[in-house]
Amino acid sequence: TAVAQQAEGDAQETHYTPKLAHDRRPWDRASFYAQMTEGYRPGGINIEEGSPDRVGDDYRTARFRTDELWNYEIGAKLALWDQRLWLDAAIFRAQWRNIQTDQLDATGLIHTANAGDGVNTGIEIGPRLRLGGWRLEATLTLNDPELTHIDADFPASADGGLPGTAHVSGAAALSWQGQVADGVGMMVALDYTH
Repeated sequence: TAVAQQAEGDAQETHYTPKLAHDRRPWDRASFYAQMTEGYRPGGINIEEGSPDRVGDDYRTARFRTDELWNYEIGAKLALWDQRLWLDAAIFRAQWRNIQTDQLDATGLIHTANAGDGVNTGIEIGPRLRLGGWRLEATLTLNDPELTHIDADFPASADGGLPGTAHVSGAAALSWQGQVADGVGMMVALDYTH
């Protein structure tokens, strides 16, 4: 007969997510801003297989820690060419502590682990163009991610960068919206993300 095994654990914590922002509009079609924000994901518990060498150690709990992200950003939003062209640009720096990442264990099951600490400095540019019914939008982000401290239990090297952070990412969207007949509108869109 099979015997049901149990593993128990609990966790409790309290966090706040502060945000400080300042926006300045020196003229009608331009704004400049600076902001500082903090975010977090609560820690938790993984249920893992126990040691096969120890009787009664079929399952155990393993805790992963809360991760915390501080983001510092300065940027501008400009309206040009009679507000047909909008340009957003930002420079940012993110400081991330106890980065949580999903990993596969030896049995093929997913568990959450702390990778360590990291920073990411980058720029983001996003133009938007409107001409009649046509709209073209794009975003380009350049990142310089770095894993500054690797958690002892995380199987990675420092030159691997931050988990899930690409050095270059971008997106583009082209759309048209208009009337094709009396009382009949239509919208066509094409999106690309890298």
